[in-house]
Amino acid sequence: MRIRPKRALLVGMTHEFDHARDNFYLQQWSLREGIDVQLAYDGQRVVVDL
Repeated sequence: MRIRPKRALLVGMTHEFDHARDNFYLQQWSLREGIDVQLAYDGQRVVVDL
C-alpha cells in the first residue's frame, strides 16, 4: 500500500529555512509529483473534513 495525500504540510522545521525560496522549490517538485507539498507556518490552521 502506498500513501498518496492530496496535500502535505511540512512542520517542525528549523528557523534557518527561507520560507519563500523553499516553498518555491517545493512547488516545482509538487508539479512533477502531483502532490501539493508546502512548508507550514506558525499559527497556520487546517480545516479537516472527517
